[in-house]
Amino acid sequence: MRHLILILTLLTASCADPVPVRLYLLPPAPERGADGGGFERSVIGLSTLELPLYAEDARMTVLGPGLVALQKDDDRWAVELPEAATSVLAVALARRTGATVLAEPWPVEARADMRIDVLADRFIGRDDGTVEFAGEFRIAHARFGDRVISRRFSITAPPSGEGLEGIATSHALALAGLADQIAETMTAELRR
Repeated sequence: MRHLILILTLLTASCADPVPVRLYLLPPAPERGADGGGFERSVIGLSTLELPLYAEDARMTVLGPGLVALQKDDDRWAVELPEAATSVLAVALARRTGATVLAEPWPVEARADMRIDVLADRFIGRDDGTVEFAGEFRIAHARFGDRVISRRFSITAPPSGEGLEGIATSHALALAGLADQIAETMTAELRR
């Protein structure tokens, strides 16, 4: 009889309301006026950001002790991070360059003058609220000749609030930093 009571107790506990899944939106990057730099009439094709495997998962991931990526089962991105980050970066690049930036998938009729690819080695928040974003971006543009411009980047965005909401905001700050670096590289290469 005791076993039956124990089993019924366990079954009742397992039917209790589960912890709700919290969905976090990636906020837009901070606004900044367009510097132009000669790209106001350009159309940029931005490919979907290539992120590490842990960042492609819908679960939010925080860097724990010993370089362990800890995934939060009950805390998820409202939109998958590669798609959301690409969208945020596209808007930030458009604001910084004055160009039209089309995020992948591009419209069939669109003809981009330039293509930008971002390959991230790291894109992860820490418990202290900072976000580490590192990797490489590549720019291909007919105005740069037959060259593909490739640059490494390493950005640490400062804490932007408490908990995972603050970490989400710091992700947007890191993307703003990348937009700044890409826009500066585009302008410098155009002036060469």
